Parts: sequence; C-alpha cells; structure tokens
Amino acid sequence: MAEAGATPSEGPATFFEVRTAEMSRGLRGVEAKSTKTVWLGRTEVRSRSGDGPVYQEPRSADGETLAFEVNSREVRWDDLDKLPTDREALRKRLTTKVPGMGDPSPEGLFNGIEELLARSPAPPRLRAALYDLLPGIPGVRAAGTVRDDSGRTGTAFDYTGDDRRTRLVIDPRTHRVLETATFLVGDADPRNMLLGGLKDGAVVSRTTYLVTRPVQEAPPAKPLPRMTSLPLPGATAG
Repeated sequence: MAEAGATPSEGPATFFEVRTAEMSRGLRGVEAKSTKTVWLGRTEVRSRSGDGPVYQEPRSADGETLAFEVNSREVRWDDLDKLPTDREALRKRLTTKVPGMGDPSPEGLFNGIEELLARSPAPPRLRAALYDLLPGIPGVRAAGTVRDDSGRTGTAFDYTGDDRRTRLVIDPRTHRVLETATFLVGDADPRNMLLGGLKDGAVVSRTTYLVTRPVQEAPPAKPLPRMTSLPLPGATAG
C-alpha cells in the first residue's frame, strides 16, 4: 500500500526515503513507466531504479549538507528547522532575491515547495506553512479534490505555463505530496517527435509518490559505475 498519506514519526532521522512510480513520454507519445527509490541523507544520497542495486550518488567535495532548490535559493538539510513557520515571513524568505542568483519567480516558488514537501524531512509546522503558500502564488489555481494514479484523494494545485500545466496533489492532512503531473496546454505540433499526436490536456509526465518518510537506515550502497566511452565507428586501437 502507498504510504505517502500516512503520518510517520517526525523525530530525528538519518535518511528521508522517497519511492516513486514515474511515467514519461517516449517517441510519438508512447508511455514509458519506471519506479525509483532514493534515500536522502544529511550529506549523501543513495538511489535504486526498480529492483536493481542501490548506488551511492557522488558526494559534495566540500562535505556540505544536502541542498533543496527553492526559487534560485539553496535550502540545506540543516536549514529546515530554521525556516519561519509564519506564512508571510516564509513567503518573504523564499521570494527574496539571492545576490548573484536568478530572479525569483512564481514557478520557482511552486516547484520549490514541491521539492520541500516531497523530498525533505521538513517538520510538520513548516509543511503546513508551505502548503498555505500555494493558493497565493500568481498563476496557481486550486483545483479541488482529485484522485492520484494510485487512487488516493488529495487537494490539487495547478500552475500553468506557456505550453504546460503542472499539477501538485497533496494530502491536506499530512501536507505530503501524493503526485505531480504535467499536462499539455494546446494540441502538440504533429512534427514533434515526442509529443506529436497528443491533444490538449494529455498527461506528458507523472510522478506518483508511493512512500515519503523519515527512516533511520538505508540499504548498503555501491559506487556508481564509471562511464566508459565506446570507440567511434571505424576507429582502430592505437
């Protein structure tokens, strides 16, 4: 059973486990489906595709803690307990321009809130404040109660860009993300190799969060395999 809607222990945890079922479009709009599990830790990330081996993602050379991007701003693992939980104070913190970084945008705030709610061990009061920010973001529309791909009900918020509409489905009780989906706005150009033939409103991609919870341990991991370059056609060994 999917566990994103459950209320797990919010005590200190070593990792935050995220298990997803994902759908994306291949050539001519054909659906490609996969599953993935990641264990996000304070200074490391481990991941597994499907039932394959668990790999250790490359670590930061300077040993910095894990960062989540919100509106061109880095929110680090150790910063989560320091963010304000008052809605307006939080809005100001997350929409203030960071020197040397890009300008804040409604889309950047929307995507950043998704990142924090779906993939970080944010405490309950911070989750509630992030959730409360969503209806006030320019371009965001509350779309009522919907069902995700696994049949769970949640509250949907839609953000519409030029040719895409992104939907964020959240459990209003736990403020945990159940699903994100991207929909086509307008019919796709028939000449588009990936989306040709898809009509207005078609799902372009979808991520269903089956498990999002703090855990004390993650499976042992091996280093990512090194990429090897293949010889060019016609090349001879030196």
